[in-house]
Amino acid sequence: MWGVALTIVFSIAAAVALLTATVAYRLRRVVPAGTALFLIAIGITCWSVTAAVTADLSDPTFVPALASIGVFGQCLIVLGYLGLAEVVTGRPWHPRLRARLLLAVEPTLVLAMLLTEPWHHAFFDGVVRSPHGTWQVGIGPGYVLHIVYSYAITMIGAYRGLLFARHRSAFSRRARRWLAAIVTPPLVANVVALTVLHDIDVTLIGTTLSTVIAYGALTRRSLELLPVARAQLVDTLTDGVVVVDRNGNIADVNAPGRRMILGTAPWIVDPIGVELDSIDPTFPALEETDTHFIFVSEPLGLDLEIRSRVIRDRHGVLAGWVLVARDVTEFRAQRRALEAANAQLRAQIATNERLRADLAEQAIRDALTGLHNRRHLMTVLAEAERAESGPLSVALIDVDHFKRVNDEYGHAAGDRVLVAVARLLADGVRSTDVLARYGGEEFVLLMPGLSAEEAQEQVNRLRRLVASTPIEVAGQAVTVSFSAGLASGSGPVDADALLEAADHALYAAKRNGRDRVERAASVV
Repeated sequence: MWGVALTIVFSIAAAVALLTATVAYRLRRVVPAGTALFLIAIGITCWSVTAAVTADLSDPTFVPALASIGVFGQCLIVLGYLGLAEVVTGRPWHPRLRARLLLAVEPTLVLAMLLTEPWHHAFFDGVVRSPHGTWQVGIGPGYVLHIVYSYAITMIGAYRGLLFARHRSAFSRRARRWLAAIVTPPLVANVVALTVLHDIDVTLIGTTLSTVIAYGALTRRSLELLPVARAQLVDTLTDGVVVVDRNGNIADVNAPGRRMILGTAPWIVDPIGVELDSIDPTFPALEETDTHFIFVSEPLGLDLEIRSRVIRDRHGVLAGWVLVARDVTEFRAQRRALEAANAQLRAQIATNERLRADLAEQAIRDALTGLHNRRHLMTVLAEAERAESGPLSVALIDVDHFKRVNDEYGHAAGDRVLVAVARLLADGVRSTDVLARYGGEEFVLLMPGLSAEEAQEQVNRLRRLVASTPIEVAGQAVTVSFSAGLASGSGPVDADALLEAADHALYAAKRNGRDRVERAASVV
């Protein structure tokens, strides 16, 4: 009766362990603890299968061989517990060659003793039938040493994992609870077997319960916060890599990322399990989509280019984020310096353009009056000669008795008179007219689009304006007048002919008493 019952119990344990091993193997690349849990589950599967077969076996011949398979499974369980504890403490479970050799010593010795058991009988102390009718191997000195070693390694691993809770963060507390839950059942079952059930070893049942708990941790994603293996983060990268869980806590970070975090928040001893917002409240909230942004850290004085990648489980549910931070402070400083240099260069180019324009304008301006000079006048007349334009009238203006002003008041006063007359003329002409100083006290006014009559009317208006406006000279208000000769034609015009005709008309105005406008015959 007991044999059948134990066979059923151990068969169920084997099935649960095999299912857990399958799930752990599938999730080994997603959940860092997956490989360790796979070893534990495979070990329990081996142990459970042998226990199930042995429980209802009538012939004890094969009991030692089956027990040997179970002991091999126990070795796998011990290694799996050690690996699980290492992952929980934040270390990658990739033992170096020396550690692998040391860990292989005990399983190798156990395997050697099991293979040579028929000659020395030092591992098992014979085969006996329990009062309940099941066959059991006796525990020899080798088996005792194996049990002591297994529990020692398991307790060391558990201690290291529980010690991780010193951080007192939400992350470490969850890791501590799951590790304690996984380690406790075998210990309780073993104590019960030794103190209560003296003839039945139910340690395997406790170990199976551990597998069930580990399976729940896997399927409910309770161990997803375990730090990602360092090999995946690549500590040699210059970029900082930070793994953040779905609650906003830091699950893992590589060496450059750790330096960035501790530089930002020097009060933090270990960033694992710390909330991201508590490090720098100005850090933007993480979105459920991949993002790329620039974050300026004021405490560090760094410009960080951050790429955020969303982590989802196989069901598509948000599990966390991977943040890759690159220090672009120097690059952005160089870009800002380049932009500043470009802005300065553009400003310099604009200044040069203004200076060039000013120089070009000065080249066509009269230095005294500010009017266009004779060079510009001749350029405009040359363009008029080539243009198929309408009527063009030219007035040659000469200030009357200007020599008398120079003789009576001095050349400085004469210059002030010229400037005043130039300003009056400039204020009175149209925007389309061209007014230039021709030389000395002579001015030329080009009036495009005006007929001879219209031009004469405009020049007479200017003449009356100048004659009626007093000009202060040497503390006295004096008035001056001008005489003008006017010539008109329709384009294309002969510039020299127009100027010559206007000049003859000007002399006529002077002969006829000055302060008047004389019009020449039309020039074609």
